Amino acid sequence: GGGGGGGGGRGRGGGGADLSKYEAMAPSEFMTGTVKTIATYGAFIELEGGASGLVHISQLAAGRVETVDSVVSQGDEVQVRVLNVRDGKLSLAMSPYVEKTAEEIEAEKSRPRRGGGDDDQFPGGRKPREERVDDIWSDNTEPKWRELMAEAGETMDNVLELKL
Repeated sequence: GGGGGGGGGRGRGGGGADLSKYEAMAPSEFMTGTVKTIATYGAFIELEGGASGLVHISQLAAGRVETVDSVVSQGDEVQVRVLNVRDGKLSLAMSPYVEKTAEEIEAEKSRPRRGGGDDDQFPGGRKPREERVDDIWSDNTEPKWRELMAEAGETMDNVLELKL
């Protein structure tokens, strides 16, 4: 067996696992975990040390995943990597790590909310379809409505002027 891990620091408060070691992990570094719970939107993975995190359905594999249980089952041992740690929650991924170029990272930070035709170049990085529909509605209809109302307002003025 390997040597014991160094002494654990005194964590904040009660039995929450210390996540700082996961924060320090590289996004390309995989570790072993066990599938604890399966949800429609992903799988909860328990890691050694008692921490557990969520692999979102979009991060279970490269490409499109129809259902979580088509990829993993409860009790499976899986290789996961840490995407991020936020509010004491671990976001994990099972999909292969792909080195991103600086441009891609920049593009992600300032991602415009237009429906581009180039979605398919980024399998696995897509937002759920429902959100995209919401975006289309909120992005396109309001300005259109404003224009229509403005036009309607003008024509009404014209009609009134004609009557006068």
